[in-house]
This record gives sequence, structure tokens and C-alpha cells, in this order.
Amino acid sequence: MDIIFSKSFFFNTKDLKNKLAIRDTNPTNNKIYYHAYVKWGKNFPSHLDGNFAFVLYDADKKQYFCARDPLGVKSLYFVKINGDYKFSSNIDELVDLPRMQKKPNLKSMKTMLYQRSVNYTDTMYEGIYRLPPGHFMIIENGKEQIER
Repeated sequence: MDIIFSKSFFFNTKDLKNKLAIRDTNPTNNKIYYHAYVKWGKNFPSHLDGNFAFVLYDADKKQYFCARDPLGVKSLYFVKINGDYKFSSNIDELVDLPRMQKKPNLKSMKTMLYQRSVNYTDTMYEGIYRLPPGHFMIIENGKEQIER
């Protein structure tokens, strides 16, 4: 398993270290992600107390696993270009990708202007999406499945 993207701060590192039987004095967050994913599977974000957004790639299952903290302190944006996924906590990094078309999402803009709300997975750019706070997403065979 590879950690593709990670922005995190845990308040319960000591508790996680004990529950996951990690012997390192100061384990990295990536090590915690790895052990938590192995032990608890897709439910492991519910054991995390803190601010986080991350993307793991499970080569055995050939799937991405992404999650965001419940309050949405850390952002997670994603784009799919020619079947390849890119992730970032900063939308500008995705907008600036070489093969990214920089088109405004008129539907989102209209909804925002007239209803003063937006579908939380949409952004103001076509083709760039965000994972809602407190949700996880599994990407397998090019299909995204988002759950709370």
C-alpha cells in the first residue's frame, strides 16, 4: 500500500499507537494510516481524532481509498485526466496541471448565485471535485463511490 497524499494532524496518536501495536516512539502519520487500514479497513477513519485528508493506494485491490476529517479542516480535491487521478489539498495545483482544461463550472456558479448553495462535491471548475467533510471515497476501475 502506498500513501499518495496526506495532510494530517492527530490528537490521539498515543491511543492509536497502542491500539495498533506500533512500537515506534514517534510513528509517522503514514505508518499510522498503514496499520489502521490493515486492521480496520474502510472504517479506520472513524478511529482517527484530528484534522486529516489522505489518499492511499492499495495495489492488491487496485483501488484508491480517500478520506477527510469530519469538520473538513483539511481539503481534498481530485481530478481524473485520461483515466489518471490526481489529488491535492489546493485546487490551484489541479487547475495548473498541463492537461487540465480550465473551464468554469457554470452549473455550480448558477446554483451558488440563485440558491446560495453548491453540491459539495462540485467546485467552480469543470472536472475538479472535492470530497465532502467526514466522507470517504473508494475509487476502483475508474468509478468513485463516496460514503459518509
